[in-house]
Parts: sequence; C-alpha cells; structure tokens
Amino acid sequence: MPPQRPLRCWDGAVSSGALKPIEAEARALWAAAGGSRRTARSFWLGVDEVPRCGLEELALAIVQFHFPTAAARRQIIGAEFWVQLRSKSGSRKKRGLELHFDKDEIAFKTWGIWSHPELASVTYLTDGGAPLVVFATASTEGQEGASEEEQGERPSRTTQADSMAGPSRSWVCFPRAARHATFDGRFLHGIPAELQELQEDGGSALSGRSTGDRLSLLVNVWTSHRPEGVSRIPARLASHLKASFAGPKEGSGRRPRRPLALKRGTRPLTAWRCNVESGSRKSGLHMLSEHLPGDTGPLPLQPLLRAREGKAGLTGMQLHRPSARGLLAVNYIKRRRKAPAATGRGQKRRRAAR
Repeated sequence: MPPQRPLRCWDGAVSSGALKPIEAEARALWAAAGGSRRTARSFWLGVDEVPRCGLEELALAIVQFHFPTAAARRQIIGAEFWVQLRSKSGSRKKRGLELHFDKDEIAFKTWGIWSHPELASVTYLTDGGAPLVVFATASTEGQEGASEEEQGERPSRTTQADSMAGPSRSWVCFPRAARHATFDGRFLHGIPAELQELQEDGGSALSGRSTGDRLSLLVNVWTSHRPEGVSRIPARLASHLKASFAGPKEGSGRRPRRPLALKRGTRPLTAWRCNVESGSRKSGLHMLSEHLPGDTGPLPLQPLLRAREGKAGLTGMQLHRPSARGLLAVNYIKRRRKAPAATGRGQKRRRAAR
C-alpha cells in the first residue's frame, strides 16, 4: 500500500478577486445540478483539457499546485469535482454528512470494487457550517467488498477494522472562506453536524449554532482511472456559470487570471496537535455518534470548542508557537500498561539486591 497523505491546510488559497465569482458559480451549479444531500452530482476535467468556467479553472489550478512538475502530472488522469451546499437553516442531518469514503460509486455499486482518488480536497467558499473530520483509516482498495446493505452501518472494510486497533491520527478542520485542505483519497471522513452543538460538559444544545451556509468545492485527483459515469460540464451550463456573477470584475471586465492564490512551495498551516489515548473513555473527550470501533477515535473536547470559536491553539515542544485557527491534529497513542506491583518474596529480593 502506498504511503498515506496526512491532512494539510492553507488559508487564503483563493485569490480575493476570484472568491466572489467562484462562490456565485458554485451556487449556480448547485441550483442547476447539485444532486441530493447524500450524493452530489460530480463532473470531470481532464488534466490536459481547457477550462470553460471559473470552477474548472480552480479545479485545474488545484491539480497543478499539488502536482507541480511535468513528471508528477504524467500520472494524473484528471479531476473529479462537485459543489456541496449545507444550509444554516437545515436540520442537523441536513447540515452534516455521514462518515464515508470517496470512491468510484458506480464501480462499487455494479461490481463491488473499491477504488479511490489519489488525493481528496475541499476548498471553502464561505465561513459557516460544521467541520470536516478525517480519520487515518484507509479502506482496502482494489478488492471486492460487500454491498452497502450487507455491510450494515459500517462504511466499508478497512485496514484498521481487522485489528480493531483504531486509527493512528485524525484531523478536524473548521470552514473558513478561501481555506483549502487536502488529505489521502482513501481516508474515512465526514461532516459531523453535532460538533456545532457541542457544549462545555460534552452535551448538545437544543439547536445548532447560528452560522452561515457551508459552501465548498470538492476536487478529487485520480490516477487510476476516470470514475464511471462522470463527464464534463455541458458547454451551455459552463457558459451559464461563467455569466452567473453580476458583481464588479477586475480590470476591464475580465475575471482574475489566477483563481488559486497559492504558489509552488507555499507551506501548509500548523495544526494544533493533541495526544489522546486510543480507546480512552476519560472525561474531556467526545465520541462521535457515528463512532465505529477500530475505525474512529475520541476527539478532545476543549480544543474542539476552542477551534470552533476560531481561536488558535498552541503547538510545539515548548507550547509557544501558535497554531492555525480552527484546525486540530489528533495523535492516538497506545495506553501505558501499569506494571504489576511486586509483593511478598519479590519485594524482599529487590530490597536485598539494593
């Protein structure tokens, strides 16, 4: 299995002049062909194809940023992208999304084969909504698996599920406009809306926090194949999207040339790192309602609340370097087993040896 890609995050990833036009296109695409709450309609852009709207321009720029050299891009087939809108006025279920794996949906439903993108990414176009939670739990790619009905509540077979050891890491990323995050395309992830309602005592408020709509652009980079049934945005729809922004444009009526503000070599943000004992049930930890033993782990409550408020944590050996706002990285460590206390003859022998 290839090495895993941890979650990495950048703020200010979308250029200031492009953010509003891209947001307008995203809302127009959702209105025209958004899909259902659980299954969004995705589109395709080949790595050598010419973009026809701002969303395609941003998707291609994301591919080029993460695979900057010609040699790296030779392995890329293209990008699958779609828009996701979670309204602030919706119920908890509609404001979130269950834990899942990104995969070739038709290949899975038709042949039961798990295949995943090389890299998954999300670019937030607004500030509101529930956070992205990612667990370093990778599915068993390339193997035939049981159908969704046969699996019951489990999202898939995973490398961790067999040993029940649990994931080694997890990440929590709260939305911020123009924030861009990437992670391994095989990882288990979701949008737990319950984290918007979490209280100091670990309970939930009766209603969700008053935040804005959660609007994001998802871009998955594929190296194995083009997912079944995914095609380009129709030319007429692309023209409609490009004309959807009625606000002022840069220069002489032109859109910004570079929708992605990130340049080659731009370093990702520093997350607030927390250590949690694997499988711990101590107070001060929150277990997701969708907790899957062996696949997910507890999340530290106080850092979660601080991140939700947009506050920075502390990181580094001396705890003096501030981390990015609204970004957590959790390391799951093994429990230390207490050595059995020596009694009787064993104690006498140790005393004699001194």
